[in-house]
Amino acid sequence: MTASIPQLPESEWKKILKEIYNLKDKLEEEQRESMKAILNSLDIPLNILLIGGTGVGKSSTINAIYGANKVKVGSNPNPQTQEIEQCQISKNITLYDSPGLGEGSEKDKQHMEKIHKLLTDTDGNGNAKIDLALVITDATVKGLGQEYETIKYLLKTLGDSKRILIGLNKCDCAVSERYFDRENNKLGKEQEQFLQDKVADLQKRIKTDTGLSLRKDDIVYYSAGFYDESTRTQDKPYNIVQLEKMILSKIPKQKRVVQAAEESENAHDSNQKGFWGNVIDFVDVVTDYIPVVRDIKKVGKKIWSALTSWW
Repeated sequence: MTASIPQLPESEWKKILKEIYNLKDKLEEEQRESMKAILNSLDIPLNILLIGGTGVGKSSTINAIYGANKVKVGSNPNPQTQEIEQCQISKNITLYDSPGLGEGSEKDKQHMEKIHKLLTDTDGNGNAKIDLALVITDATVKGLGQEYETIKYLLKTLGDSKRILIGLNKCDCAVSERYFDRENNKLGKEQEQFLQDKVADLQKRIKTDTGLSLRKDDIVYYSAGFYDESTRTQDKPYNIVQLEKMILSKIPKQKRVVQAAEESENAHDSNQKGFWGNVIDFVDVVTDYIPVVRDIKKVGKKIWSALTSWW
């Protein structure tokens, strides 16, 4: 029996789509809370170093991940951070916010010396003090600017990308901010293509310049969300859950409590599956965290089946 699509007015379909997007937002928030609970339950200290140029959004990223104003977000051209500052997120998680790069060769050299020292420090057991170096870059800047040289330096210093994660912040402004769907918190097709090309180009350049490899999953594009201090409002973050997932996957084996499943390279193209397919994929990810979505998943698959049969 061939599935059929309900004959509804376009306005009704738009309402349904809006409800599904609202559901997706709710599930993302619950998944984020679940991941925070996992991180906060760690019995072993987790130390993360944030590195990036002035204005790329290191502080904003911290605030977006942990849902509160943990650190001061810079609101003027003068960098807020001049020393590596510790930010205790929980009893076991410490973030180190490094000085902003791009202020001049002499200052950058001083900042990199501080970063190098912290990265090569060890604890009493001889293990690296810093578990992960999270490099924050501006996704809208061609060639990544100063951060590209920093990534090369880190790879050469550490020898591989096991302790490196690259975050392309402000992806909602890539190409042009007008392409981003604010209502549904969704990248435009032009932005998706631009960012995918940017990731591939970065991988290629790093391989050519250093001989070392960056995995596709070593690079995550996201938006921490612009924070307006005058109104104390913040734009909704985009893809922060994926950034958190990759942070979890980078935890050293001796500290790891969760290993995020790697996405298959042979997965169907998201553009081919469209919106409904992506909703089901998302529910697949959060099912283990939120039991109630199992029923939603069943309904979603029926709708997806009907839609694909209709098309």
